[in-house]
Amino acid sequence: MGTLPLKPEELDDETLLSLDPIGIVSDTFQQILEHLNETNDELALAGKEIQTILDSAGAGILVVDHQMCLVAHNRKSQEMFFPDRDDVIGGNFRTVLCEPEDIPDECVFDQVVAARWTVEQTDTEIGGRHYHVVGAPIKNQHDEIVQVVLVYTDISERRQIELSLRETEHRLQTIVDSVQAGIVLVDPETHTIVEVNETALEMSGLSREEIIGMNCQDAICTAHKGLCPVTDLGKNLFNRECALRHVSRKNPTILKTVTEVTLRGRKLLLETFIDISARKKAEKALQESELRFRALYEQAPLAYQSLDNDGCFIEVNQAFLSMLGYTREEVIGRYFSEFMTPESARKQVKALPQFLETGVIDGVEFSLLDKGGEEMIVSVVGRVGTDGQGCFKQTHCILHNITERKRTEQKIEQLAYYDGLTELPNRALLRDRLHQVLAQAKRDASQVAILFLDLDRFKQVNDTQGHAVGDELLKMVADRLRSCVRSTDTVARLGGDEFVVVLTSITKMHDVTAMARKILDELCRPFSLIGVEIHSSGSIGVALYPSDGEDEETLLKNADTAMYAAKDHGRNNYQFFSEEMNRKAVERLAMENYLREALELDQLSLHYQPQLDLETGRMTGMEALLRWNHPDLGMISPATFIPLAEESGLIVPIGEWVLRSACRQAKAWQDNGCHVPRVAVNLSARQFGQPNLAASVDQILQETGLDPDCLELELTESGILESASDAILTLTDLKVRGIHLAIDDFGTGYSSLSYLKNFPIDRVKIAQTFVRDIPQDQDDAAIVEAVIMMAKSLRLRVIAEGVETKEQLAFLRERGCNEMQGYYFSRPLTVDAMTKMMSDGVCFNRLCFFSSDDRG
Repeated sequence: MGTLPLKPEELDDETLLSLDPIGIVSDTFQQILEHLNETNDELALAGKEIQTILDSAGAGILVVDHQMCLVAHNRKSQEMFFPDRDDVIGGNFRTVLCEPEDIPDECVFDQVVAARWTVEQTDTEIGGRHYHVVGAPIKNQHDEIVQVVLVYTDISERRQIELSLRETEHRLQTIVDSVQAGIVLVDPETHTIVEVNETALEMSGLSREEIIGMNCQDAICTAHKGLCPVTDLGKNLFNRECALRHVSRKNPTILKTVTEVTLRGRKLLLETFIDISARKKAEKALQESELRFRALYEQAPLAYQSLDNDGCFIEVNQAFLSMLGYTREEVIGRYFSEFMTPESARKQVKALPQFLETGVIDGVEFSLLDKGGEEMIVSVVGRVGTDGQGCFKQTHCILHNITERKRTEQKIEQLAYYDGLTELPNRALLRDRLHQVLAQAKRDASQVAILFLDLDRFKQVNDTQGHAVGDELLKMVADRLRSCVRSTDTVARLGGDEFVVVLTSITKMHDVTAMARKILDELCRPFSLIGVEIHSSGSIGVALYPSDGEDEETLLKNADTAMYAAKDHGRNNYQFFSEEMNRKAVERLAMENYLREALELDQLSLHYQPQLDLETGRMTGMEALLRWNHPDLGMISPATFIPLAEESGLIVPIGEWVLRSACRQAKAWQDNGCHVPRVAVNLSARQFGQPNLAASVDQILQETGLDPDCLELELTESGILESASDAILTLTDLKVRGIHLAIDDFGTGYSSLSYLKNFPIDRVKIAQTFVRDIPQDQDDAAIVEAVIMMAKSLRLRVIAEGVETKEQLAFLRERGCNEMQGYYFSRPLTVDAMTKMMSDGVCFNRLCFFSSDDRG
């Protein structure tokens, strides 16, 4: 460690020379030596004291001469720059402090020398650390810089702290500026703004340069000066709504909070505010919307309600109150279930939790009771309302009063699935129930019985007593059938007078026969209807599951087949289905199909049987008889296909064909010179019931050109009496046209004198049934004789059909029968044979019926 250099005190040479040189020099020198020794000791002591002071300094101190050589340093500088070196005195201080590559071109020493004054460098980097450096010159008496003192203070930690603070301040400023709330710092004493964030600048419309230092009441606050709520009036502001001044004078509404803060020992007011203009606008719109909604809510025709999570009413509208007849006070706070029927209340116990869980209820139906106790049906549609956190708030529901709709649906269902007259299940519902019953029977391996019932002679009741009586009879039959069966059985009406009874869980055949007998017995009891006592009966066909069929279609068909068998067995009985019945039914169906083809394929033809006057023996007419020659089956008896044509409805087009063909042929014979007084054509009951019968006959006569006087229409008693009032009109229409009318098979039907008297009939035909056994059968003979006498008394002509023997002919002639037809004279003939007979004149000459030569 070096010491500070000492210089001898300068002496005045002239003074020294004027004295005794030797003595003075000697004494003086001695004194000088003594003084020098004392001075050196003092200087040495001072140097140590100075060194001690420097070593105690917290900064590094270097003393550099004018040649940049290090002449002195303290302990701190050694620790800072050269802790492991003791040879630095006399060396260039730059090389001591810096690495060769880091030596600067200019340093603080150069600046001090150049400035000749103290120089400060606030941040100098040496060896990766930062220092605050102060350089001061030491001058001699000639004002020459002989040394420079350099003081180094390590500021690396402080600089790092300052950098961190600046970074923190920057981050905070960034955060503050990015906050969507305006932030302003105000001096409460002067009301001047000292700091703002970017949001505050945007909201005020001012720049930072403009707003800093401005009076807050000129910049952002709309309060008058002297009336500041905080500084002047001493109020606390927390979330206060007020206006914010804006340069455009479009002062937005803000929510403002003012807090007192202390920054750097200075009390300031921290004002924060957010723009709530949009929210206020939305709130206003919401209020208006709520007012409109409330008006709609109260005035809406639909019933609205809101429930809490326990099912209690929170709110209802006027429509709801009007619908049930209650006041608001009588409803709010009560459970919805209190206004329901017991069944619906139990239903709501399950429906409400499900509604709250799913948040939706869509069309669930409840039965409510109004204040008067009247039941109504409502359909509930609604959603669950939640708060901002998604938690349950209340339900919102609309109630549609669907009482009338449900009644209409019930009526529609009644019409769709129930018979309108008897209120029994109709065909559609029967099939549905039968489908379910058969499915259950299949699972249980049990039997089911199908009873197909048809009333006997119901049409006769309908026609003679009127439809009103017939309808009442059907309703009473339905009631009796209901009383016969169990609650698990089904009674249905298919239409007309056809009913079906379905018996389930059959364990023994006796159950079925007992039920069939019970039903028949009930139907045989007289029915008292509108002052008239009606006697009826029924025919029942029975089919069993699974032996007679495994589906509803097959079972109904087989039961129907069995019912027809019951009718064939004399009515008022029941028949079980058999395969023989099915075979006959299949044959019947095939025959019906063949018959449909027969008309189209020209397989039908007419044969003609002469009718003769028993007095003159001359032909009075002929009857056209239908024949069917099938290419595979050959000639098919009329007794087989005529009833089939009647039942299937084919008799109408076939009958029209017969009438047209017979008229055309009669006219052809007349045109060819043959005398055809009259051609008789049979009309079936169904043909006679056609509303356009007279017009149709007119058209055929016009087409063929046959004179109406040459046409006779034969009708059965039953066909006429099916609708007696209509029959009189139809017969009269035909009669006035000049057409002859005859009753065929007289005696086999009602044989009522009243209709013979009232109807415009020309003649009656005695049925072959009575002619066949006369004169041997006394009963038949009496009947034939009575018919002839009755006809004569009514001035009607009588013709007997089926005359085959001389004895029959003699009996008829003796009793005064007018005409006959039958094998005794001629079988029915083909057109060619009949043409030949007429050409030969057989029919026009007087014949002796008792001469074998005269028989045809």
